[in-house]
Amino acid sequence: MNATRLNPIPDRFRHAFSRRGCLLVASLAGLLTGCAVSQEPVIPSLPIDSAPGFAGPQFVWYDLFTHDVEGASSFYRDLFGWEFESTPEYGNFSLARQGGVPVAGLVRIDEARAETIPPQWVPSLLVGNLEKVAAYFSEAGRVLKGPVDLPDRGRIAVVEDAEGAPLILLQTTGGVPKSADGGPGHFLWTELWSMDVDVSIPFYEAAVGFEPVEGPANLDPEYRILGMDDQRLAGLIEIPFDDVRPYWLSYIAVADPAEMAGRAESLGGRIIIGPDETNGRIAAIIADPVGGVFGVQKWPIAGLEEEQP
Repeated sequence: MNATRLNPIPDRFRHAFSRRGCLLVASLAGLLTGCAVSQEPVIPSLPIDSAPGFAGPQFVWYDLFTHDVEGASSFYRDLFGWEFESTPEYGNFSLARQGGVPVAGLVRIDEARAETIPPQWVPSLLVGNLEKVAAYFSEAGRVLKGPVDLPDRGRIAVVEDAEGAPLILLQTTGGVPKSADGGPGHFLWTELWSMDVDVSIPFYEAAVGFEPVEGPANLDPEYRILGMDDQRLAGLIEIPFDDVRPYWLSYIAVADPAEMAGRAESLGGRIIIGPDETNGRIAAIIADPVGGVFGVQKWPIAGLEEEQP
């Protein structure tokens, strides 16, 4: 879990979070559901717990929409050791695995839209009643596509919250996706960068039941934790500068953020916020060579292992 307040992004990197990204979400569902390819793709199913049962909203999946799937695959393979599976039946989709476990999807943005749509990681939020949650987003935010069925995956809707932060709502078929073990190379935490936390808090409380919960003792008071029944499920931070759009930022667990940031840079990535610019040197924010932005978080952290979400 990210327990630090991040410093403002240097001006030279603000384009990575620019408002141009709002053009992307209008195309997400089309890319996922086969509208951008000549044949409907087969999207791989998610790993499901043996004892399915919806236990409340939680982030369960992450997709990178990118112009260069091959280049992105090479970058993330060399950075985290991910293995990639791509077959003709997947269409625009490529599956990433860590130690044999599915961890993420890569979805190709077609060339016709490459000039206007930037790369972006978009998380999927598991919900128990997609129709009801999507209806709320339709009233208080925006529904870009759906709800629509994806074979072997479930039912999705591509949405924006009240401030325009995009995400995918997911109601799975066959059970609940397994939680990541928090090991290196697995997604660990998801954090909303908001223009106004006083807008985001009531929005997500009404939409999915998220509410502020208590964080670790050393947590910056300006950093909020959202969850349910004292379970920590997401972070919330108010964007401290202009010209940056609201965004769900996804963090991947690593043993050494500084080493990982240096490796990412050597592979053609950019360090947006380095470990030296975060409290405790426990995190970094990185853009891949094409521009997809993600965080890396040191885990485990001494004294916080028992407090992992």
